[in-house]
Amino acid sequence: MKDEDCQCEEVRRRLDELIDAELEDDLCARLQRHVDACPECHEIADVEAHIRRTLRRACSERAPEQLRARVLRITVQRTTYYG
Repeated sequence: MKDEDCQCEEVRRRLDELIDAELEDDLCARLQRHVDACPECHEIADVEAHIRRTLRRACSERAPEQLRARVLRITVQRTTYYG
């Protein structure tokens, strides 16, 4: 969907910044208006936001202590070996 203020290409190029709220307010509002009005961009934005929420939840769990110790040991060994 195209409008005078914004096109799908721009939204898709700036989608990460839009979702992460890294844009100036006026640009964010313009892109969000397009997303709200464009079914294709709306679906893409929803899927991307869902993926990010899922990853945040999955990454918020702490690794088991045994795994953390093993990773630390390997990291120290490699750092020592490769200097």
